[in-house]
Amino acid sequence: MTKQNADQSGPLPRDGTRPSANQADFDEQPAFPKSTSMEKIYNDLGNIWTSIVLLSQSPPRTILICSATRGEGCTATSSHFSLYLALTHGLRVLCVNTDVFSTRECFPVPKATEYFGLAAHLDGRHPLPSLILPTAYPNLFVLPAGSDKSGPGARDLVFTKRTLEDLVSYCNDHFDITIFNGQPVTSHPSVIELARLVDQVVLVCRYGNSRREVSRLAVDRLKESGVTRIGAILTDRRYPIPAGLYRILK
Repeated sequence: MTKQNADQSGPLPRDGTRPSANQADFDEQPAFPKSTSMEKIYNDLGNIWTSIVLLSQSPPRTILICSATRGEGCTATSSHFSLYLALTHGLRVLCVNTDVFSTRECFPVPKATEYFGLAAHLDGRHPLPSLILPTAYPNLFVLPAGSDKSGPGARDLVFTKRTLEDLVSYCNDHFDITIFNGQPVTSHPSVIELARLVDQVVLVCRYGNSRREVSRLAVDRLKESGVTRIGAILTDRRYPIPAGLYRILK
C-alpha cells in the first residue's frame, strides 16, 4: 500500500475524487480475453446481471458470490463481475475480498510485501476507509483481504455479526454496488451471516469439479438460515458432445 492511500482515513467521496493509484504500484492488470472469447464473457456477465435485476424487487446494492468449497472459480467470478459493472454500466463498484484465509486477491494489489486489508479492520487496527484501494479501472475500488504478514493472527480473525453489519452499511453508503468475494459455505459459517445481510447470493459451481451433494449442502445451510435469494453460476462449462449433435438433439 502506498503512503498516500494509508493516510486517507476519511470516507470515500461519492464523486470519486480520491486520487487514483499510481500504475507502478500495481502488478499487471487482469484483462478479458480478446476477440470472440471477450464477447462471450461480456455476454455471459450481462446475462447474469440481467437475471439478478429481473429476479430482484429492486436493483441490488450488495451481492455475495460464494461457493460450497474452494476451487470453484469464486474469486475469478467476483473480479470479472465487478469489472464488468464498473466499465459497462458506469457503477461505482467496490469488490470486497472477505476470504482472509486465502492468499489470493480479486485484483492486483501494491507490490509491497506487506499490505493491509480487511483483516486489519477486523482486529481494530485500521479504520475501514483507509483500507479501500482504487484500481487502474474507472469506478472500481477494492478492499483486499490483507497480506499474511499484515498482522499477528490476522488470518485467524472471526467475523462477528456487528462487524458484518457495519461493513455492509458502509458499503451501501459509499458505493452504488458492492461485490463480496465470499468464503466457502461448508467450511466457514460466517459467510452465512453475511449472506443474510446482502441483497443477493450467488453460488458458484464449477463444471467437472463441484459435487452435487456438497453444493446441495451449501444451499440447504443457506436456506436453513433464512437466505432465500440464491442464484447459481456454472463456471468452466465444457461441451464433451460436438455442437452439431447438440443441435440435432434439440
